[in-house]
Amino acid sequence: MAFCPSCGSEVGNAKFCQNCGSAIEQNSSPNSKFCSNCGSEIDYRAEICPKCGVRQVGVSSQSSEKNVWVAVLLSILIVGLGQFYLGLPKKGALLLILTIISWILIAFVIGIILYPLILIYGIYDAYTSAVAISEGKYVEDELFGGKFI
Repeated sequence: MAFCPSCGSEVGNAKFCQNCGSAIEQNSSPNSKFCSNCGSEIDYRAEICPKCGVRQVGVSSQSSEKNVWVAVLLSILIVGLGQFYLGLPKKGALLLILTIISWILIAFVIGIILYPLILIYGIYDAYTSAVAISEGKYVEDELFGGKFI
């Protein structure tokens, strides 16, 4: 089976794509697919196209059908729950652990300052992650880009 390098449509044995008119090369591998954005041939298991960097639909555990406001509401109720809902369990677990630590530190007054900061960050991260996922972008499952933790 051959695919169009421009649009990714199946073309069979045709020399030109019936969808976009591009010339077809007949040397694609059976373990490949084409990027939904740029049409480059990529491994069928690839989550991100190595050429253009766009996340491929239907590959990741992050679903584009997640509701932004549900993620925000869950993060308001329990910090980290919105991240679990979005398929970002490392972020969710870390935020939940930081929340528990801040509750313990309330006895030493610093938790009174720390908890609202964690809450605000958790809500902000749930919102921005949900928006990015709904736009089809890949979101790393690390807090602060993995720089601090």
